[in-house]
Amino acid sequence: MSRRAKGKRYDTNEKLNIKKVIAVIMAIAVFVMFIVGIKTLLTGDTAKTTIQTSYYPIYTNEKWGVINQKGEIVIEPQYSEMITIPNSKIDLFICVYDVDYTNNAYKTKIINSKNEEKFTEYDLVESLENVDKNNIMWYEEGVLKVKSGDLYGLIDYSRKTNITYRIF
Repeated sequence: MSRRAKGKRYDTNEKLNIKKVIAVIMAIAVFVMFIVGIKTLLTGDTAKTTIQTSYYPIYTNEKWGVINQKGEIVIEPQYSEMITIPNSKIDLFICVYDVDYTNNAYKTKIINSKNEEKFTEYDLVESLENVDKNNIMWYEEGVLKVKSGDLYGLIDYSRKTNITYRIF
């Protein structure tokens, strides 16, 4: 048989047909997406997107309040002292009031985004402040310092752990 009789299929210069390769890859991708879609429908596992709310202190008209990441006022600016937000993702805010600068005394309260007072069983609730080597202050995100009578302690503000009293 001569070389012509074999036809193009048996040509010695084998060329890759790019169109056929792309078509096969696309068919495999469609098949995989189909299988994943069926699995999602059967298990009811749909992706739910939730946007985490963040909170920030705001200072206006010589008063402190709290806003969220959308710029909406959460706590009206009504406090003379800055509101501390130890964890911007959790709606617990530490408000300082009744400040006596001569005796270095003050009171604190914890409020949430609904302006409800929390941790009322403690005389004083504060955040744990830390300062890094660049002199930048940050707060412990999971722990609060509390005072009850003459005793001090630490508490997880999600209230999953009990207070452990320590005398400092």
